[in-house]
Amino acid sequence: TQRTGSPTPESDVYAFGIVVLQLVTGRQPQGLARKVRHASACGKLEEFLDVSAGEWPMRSATRMIELGLRCCELNRRDRLKLSPEV
Repeated sequence: TQRTGSPTPESDVYAFGIVVLQLVTGRQPQGLARKVRHASACGKLEEFLDVSAGEWPMRSATRMIELGLRCCELNRRDRLKLSPEV
């Protein structure tokens, strides 16, 4: 984490969320969650998708983005949790 420099389950979830958002958008990770949240709020999510990856079924892309954003919550307590079985 930022404070200790050691990875935690919460930081792993955040990193996974960023990777998911990168897969869908084809963009660099810096500020990506914020940019995707903004695009979603403005109804411009479709314009944010990576066209070089081919056509995205909007429902699938939206679900992936929702997953990525839930993993990238700023407050680590609000992020999705890893189950002990993972």
